[in-house]
Amino acid sequence: MNALAGQPGHGPAAFLLVWGMGATVFGAAVASERGSDRLRGLVLNGLAGNPEQQARARAVPRAFVRGLGVFFAVAGLAAVLSSVAMLVRA
Repeated sequence: MNALAGQPGHGPAAFLLVWGMGATVFGAAVASERGSDRLRGLVLNGLAGNPEQQARARAVPRAFVRGLGVFFAVAGLAAVLSSVAMLVRA
């Protein structure tokens, strides 16, 4: 992503802006308690045919899933800020 952002023109900055906004929205949704429960439920329903993998997925703590959501939200915010800076400079 950083290599793409270093290319000349507005294309990479626009891509980074869209990616950042999407990552921020997705991360904020997963970071909430309700969102993390929905994502876990979606994964567990998808693994209904394989009880061994479903049991391993149940062992993953909710805090880990919420932590991933926070990571994506923060990375998205950083991407939005850097893309805005790139667009203003050009």
